Amino acid sequence: MYCQKCGTEVQENATFCSKCGTQIAIAKPPSEVGERVKTASKDAMQAIKVFAANPVGGLPAAFENLDEARAIGVGIAFAVVFVFCVFAGVYMILPAWSRPSDIGSFFKVLIFGAVPFVSIVGASALARKIFGGAGSFGGDSFIAGASLLPFGFLVLLGGILGIGNFEIIAFLSVFALCYTILMLYTGSTRISKISESRAALAVPIMVIVSGWLTKVLYTAMLPTGSFPSY
Repeated sequence: MYCQKCGTEVQENATFCSKCGTQIAIAKPPSEVGERVKTASKDAMQAIKVFAANPVGGLPAAFENLDEARAIGVGIAFAVVFVFCVFAGVYMILPAWSRPSDIGSFFKVLIFGAVPFVSIVGASALARKIFGGAGSFGGDSFIAGASLLPFGFLVLLGGILGIGNFEIIAFLSVFALCYTILMLYTGSTRISKISESRAALAVPIMVIVSGWLTKVLYTAMLPTGSFPSY
């Protein structure tokens, strides 16, 4: 192994170059990274099969089979699916002249799609602290990712159906909203270990807080004046 700056040969496990002092970047083996992605994808697919038809009983059952690291991986995998669905759905809905056409625009859209996931993770963690829950960051990630899937699929279906099928999209929106609320409530009670009486209050607070955090993050990312001031 050689120093990236001066080219001096360094020992295999060295963290700094003995000649110039540059920190040695140690990359993770591609096989390890690929294996983690493969495991997260497999876990995510298995979890969806468990709770897709039964979000109340299936969500905690799917989570119980995961350790902390795998739960985080599944949550991120769900978030990736959500971002892809939103991106594809919005891309199909937008007129051709307003679709993103360069790498920078694509990248911005992908970042914007990830904001709701980050917001719900933060809101879930905050709810645990306020209402005496006993969950973990892995649980917050799992709940956030799972609760976003219904709306991700809704946006994708909306793009496929088109604006002309507004009535069908509105009908499906009711299902997406109900599934999301059920997942947030079940996640709060069965994963974050918040009591049912407190979860009834925690869920709407999570929705409000995550919506507010989403606006704050969007405001920070977008140019001044993009959001109306009241």
